[in-house]
Amino acid sequence: MSNSTAGDLVTDLLREKILTGEIPDNTKLTQTWIAEQLGVSRMPIREALSKLTFEGYMERLDNRHTRVIGSGHEVLQSRIRFFVMLESEAAARVPETGEQLSRMADLLNSFEKSGNPQDELAFHDLLFQASEDRFYNQMYRKIILPTLKVLIKTRRGDRAVAFDSLHQLVINLQKGEGDKTASSLESYYLEFI
Repeated sequence: MSNSTAGDLVTDLLREKILTGEIPDNTKLTQTWIAEQLGVSRMPIREALSKLTFEGYMERLDNRHTRVIGSGHEVLQSRIRFFVMLESEAAARVPETGEQLSRMADLLNSFEKSGNPQDELAFHDLLFQASEDRFYNQMYRKIILPTLKVLIKTRRGDRAVAFDSLHQLVINLQKGEGDKTASSLESYYLEFI
């Protein structure tokens, strides 16, 4: 297994444990402890801790220690407000006509029928791609997407509500009302809390 693959796996595992509260806020972690628990070398641990620090889930302390800072309910609500704001801005830039909206609708239909989380993620990917804003795309890939994967995997809310919210978002975009997407996205993301 390459270090980058191991690092990604460690990052995903720790992010999920933080978001689900299995590793609560203020928990201090050392590279050595994580390596012993997961049975991996410290190189992928350093990579994971660096990514999670960038994402705002951890902060570095002295002596190669880190502390969890992103697992609380208030922190998740704050992140979701940011996600809604950024995705609403991206949606407002999606052209009213074109192949992207048709593909978004197709992905939603597939998601409604199968419940496949990959269709749900593909919908968000396409929305950000359709905005054609490189900054929004980078923020999505580096900040939103990793968290969204965990939220979808550990969803507490009703998948049907998620579908309805995203469906309303597409309807607003088709009508040229990209500025009305925030309420749909807020309903969508609140299902994860």
